[in-house]
Amino acid sequence: MEGHGTKNYIHNHPSEIERTVVVIALDSVGHNQPKSKSALLYYHSPDSVPTFINDYYIGLMDATPKETRWVFSHGDRIPFVNFTDLPYTPWSDNKYYPVFGVPAPLLMSWPDLYFHTQLLTADNLDPAVFNRCGVTTTLAALELASAGPIEAVEMMRNVANRSLFRLGRIALNTSATSDVRVAGRRLHHIAGRDRLAVESAMVLASPSEHTQHPELAATRDALQAQIGERLEQISGWLPQVQGEQRFPDGDVVPRRLEERDPPGLAGTPYWDLHQMAEEMNARDPKMRYDSLRIIGDEIWNFADGERSVNQIADAVGAGGEARTC
Repeated sequence: MEGHGTKNYIHNHPSEIERTVVVIALDSVGHNQPKSKSALLYYHSPDSVPTFINDYYIGLMDATPKETRWVFSHGDRIPFVNFTDLPYTPWSDNKYYPVFGVPAPLLMSWPDLYFHTQLLTADNLDPAVFNRCGVTTTLAALELASAGPIEAVEMMRNVANRSLFRLGRIALNTSATSDVRVAGRRLHHIAGRDRLAVESAMVLASPSEHTQHPELAATRDALQAQIGERLEQISGWLPQVQGEQRFPDGDVVPRRLEERDPPGLAGTPYWDLHQMAEEMNARDPKMRYDSLRIIGDEIWNFADGERSVNQIADAVGAGGEARTC
């Protein structure tokens, strides 16, 4: 059962959760795209659990077979199935695992005219969409289950390579009319997240393999240094501003009193949530009511007893704007 089954599993199998590399959630992944006006989406595992998984899976989406060939082609094929990636969104059981340190991306067909209705019948499904989802998830499961030191190095290099491009793109997209302070904080957060994502690939090698393969730690350190150097370089691209607006009350450090999945919007009256959503939308038209759920989950996951409210706000604000490249 969605939700309750996952919570029961986490509660009763803590030792297995500690050894889990990734959980891939699948929710309505085979919809006929023209009929249902949908796309197949890969929702990232959230920023609160830095991981190599997102960059790895984006690479699979690019590298796995598409639906048709083009004239004179001997390589990639034309994708008839619309398959793209988006930031974290807690549509399904992907919300339960990150608070326990397990990355959990989600694959889902969305938007969808027939979502959760009796009109989602077999004739509104498409084997080609099921196939694209199945090929990538199966390949991911097999590769990650059999990965070792060699694959760990490849994963680290993949994250670092994409990180260097990601940071440059954010800096280049920061215009003179942008909030340069926000852009600067975003760059620092993304660089820090990506350095930790490089580190996360070490989980693919056992402790004994870490000792037998000193190149693992050497590669990790070198790539993390490259990301730091790239951050320093592109920070110089931004217009220089004087001072930094900070909020003293935000220096308080929250911590969770219970280790559980994010409570979502529980406990807050609907009209209070409506008011918050309207106020956020007035400041940023991209914000919607559903944004509250995403923000709430990430605040809960980031509240580790070490980050301040200001630091959590910076991290939450940075993540959704920095899609994996």
